[in-house]
Amino acid sequence: MSASPVFVADRATLLTQLRLPESSLSGIDPVVDLAIQRGRVEIYGRLSISRVATLQAIAYAENAATANQLLRLKANLLEVKLVRSLLMRELPMLFMDGSNQSHQAWNEDAFSRNVEASKQKAHLRALTEDIETLFTELEDNDYASSGGGVNTYVPERDDGRYVPGSAIKVYTGDEGDEA
Repeated sequence: MSASPVFVADRATLLTQLRLPESSLSGIDPVVDLAIQRGRVEIYGRLSISRVATLQAIAYAENAATANQLLRLKANLLEVKLVRSLLMRELPMLFMDGSNQSHQAWNEDAFSRNVEASKQKAHLRALTEDIETLFTELEDNDYASSGGGVNTYVPERDDGRYVPGSAIKVYTGDEGDEA
């Protein structure tokens, strides 16, 4: 049984988005499945099971127009980029055996074709930064989004003296709340 993606509709759609046609996968199916499984583990590990379930419950729309649809679109993009980055790390080693025919489509893809190691590393680094940004945007930050946080202020005193600890105010989102 093939590995299933978390956010992308199905394996075939994910492979299409990776520009990996099913016909070119002979011999590398286990590597692709492992990348999908590793992506699944990382997504669940970073976002939590409940957050993933929340994002999965949002209907996917290619032309996202609402905040929720944009979140779901970002989740799909995250999974595609994550699996791509994992495959970029694994597949170049697979091509050293010289049997290039079954992997021709992957080799002809722009990011892996005749690219200097430094450019490939730069591309992978940019991809990793995109992945981190998407993870950050998809994390469930209820506390941060509700206005919670810690602010500092300078206490107003008539005599101008500083009182230790008086410059810290915990802001909970309601005016006037102090801890």
